[in-house]
Amino acid sequence: MSYTTEALVVLDSHVTAQDLNFTAEDFTTLVNSLISQAEDLINAYCRRVFSSQEVTEKLNGTGGHKLFLKNPIISVTHVKIDDVDVTADCIIREDVGIIEYWESVFSKGHWNIEVVYTYGYESVPVAVKNAATRMVSRALQHSKAKLQGAGFESEKLGDYSGKIDADLKNFFTEEIKESLKPYKMGGIV
Repeated sequence: MSYTTEALVVLDSHVTAQDLNFTAEDFTTLVNSLISQAEDLINAYCRRVFSSQEVTEKLNGTGGHKLFLKNPIISVTHVKIDDVDVTADCIIREDVGIIEYWESVFSKGHWNIEVVYTYGYESVPVAVKNAATRMVSRALQHSKAKLQGAGFESEKLGDYSGKIDADLKNFFTEEIKESLKPYKMGGIV
């Protein structure tokens, strides 16, 4: 599930293959490479991937009432304590990835709790899509201005490293990071 598309980037940036003296095929390759970089930077910053994943977790029971899982939780198949299904007695707090069990406790033990659940995102959040689109758009706009200002002629995609700013880290601004903070794993920043 891609965080943005070539069409959205072109619409946002107003930069086309012709603006960079690229063939349509080379431009698509460049944009897809930049989108991939944007996704990697966003995933690393947020410490998560914006897709859904089903997992089976074996956890140590601590004698407490709460389990802290990956979030957000989309669905829970089952929660078992010592192979006894207690799913029906649990409260699932999807948004924060917490399962509460107040009928008793998650009894102490080594890997005695099994939770099968799906977490993540069924679709990429709008703020994440916007961040990826803005990063790639800014890189293309910068490259267009750089090429026009320097008077470069047509170049092959393989030679663009000195002409096109393909390092998206330069466009991962504080504004974009701020827009992603609600999705960052590991607590409040």
